[in-house]
Amino acid sequence: MKLQLYILRQLIVSVAFSVGGLLLVALPGIAVRTVHEIPSARAVHVAQFVAISLQNVVPYVLPICFLLATVATYGRLAYDREWTAIQMAGVRPVKLLLPAVLVGGVLGAFALLLLTQVLPGGKARQRLLLVEATSEALTNLGPGGASLSFGDGAIVLEAVRFDKTTGLMHQVFLRRTNDAATREDYHADSARIEIVDGELLAELYELMYVARRDGELTQMWSEEVQVRQRLETEQASTSPRYLTNAQIRAHVPTVEDKTAVPRYWFELHYRYALAAVFLVFAFLGPATGLIARKGTQLGALSISLGYALVHYILQMQVAKGLGTSGAWDPVLAAWAPVAVGAVASFWITRRALRR
Repeated sequence: MKLQLYILRQLIVSVAFSVGGLLLVALPGIAVRTVHEIPSARAVHVAQFVAISLQNVVPYVLPICFLLATVATYGRLAYDREWTAIQMAGVRPVKLLLPAVLVGGVLGAFALLLLTQVLPGGKARQRLLLVEATSEALTNLGPGGASLSFGDGAIVLEAVRFDKTTGLMHQVFLRRTNDAATREDYHADSARIEIVDGELLAELYELMYVARRDGELTQMWSEEVQVRQRLETEQASTSPRYLTNAQIRAHVPTVEDKTAVPRYWFELHYRYALAAVFLVFAFLGPATGLIARKGTQLGALSISLGYALVHYILQMQVAKGLGTSGAWDPVLAAWAPVAVGAVASFWITRRALRR
């Protein structure tokens, strides 16, 4: 038991270091994208957006972190001759794989929770956060004015100043683009603008209206115009990616296009298969670390990255193409890469423990 607890502690530390290293690589890119998406947002909104973005990548990078951690932990045991000493003490090697299975099971359950319950609603949470950040930005214009773009570029708003006493913006320019051929510009002396339930409501006063439709130009003056624009351009999606497992099961019988049904079943089983890969790596990682003990840690880690690359190519490219197109049964396509990995890990583990 003490040996297993020792390995468990080493494994947890290795997983933490792997996750921390990948976060250092991923965070700058996510932060830059966030600032680009919501340039006028407060720090709290940026932090929330970054957190949601990280949730989207965790189930895909966490298996790699776990695989690298298991290779490093068991490879270190072999390199320091601790594994040999343990075998000479009469301890069955297979028992020492239990810490990896335990950690893999916990991480797999966590990934499954994210995949089935959290991530499907991530896109909607990001849209709502963008709307909230934009709403606050409207009432916090700097002294030199500001320019805001939101609704996926459908609305561009510029104003010289905002009067907090009256709640009016002054010297306002509002551009609404419906499609490539239609654009509406509003040049107003003042405006009252707010966002309610994801909809932009603008009351423009003393303005000139300029519209361009299919190359034709229309101009007019008006004392007051009201503009409404939906900011949540993506409506409630029925794409399987944005549905929870329960919603997928409930939605499949209502799908009119039966050729689309395989996409739903593949997505449902793909989530379970992605979580199950942790158990595959719980055997594959330690075996790789033990077999590569005569080489360098860098070599073993490179091999493990190769495993991960092959797995993701098979599961996210080959299997997905076959399963969603109907060429293969979607359930079989989702689980095939995991089955191949399980067979390979069994053979490699058996070889490693007999050395």
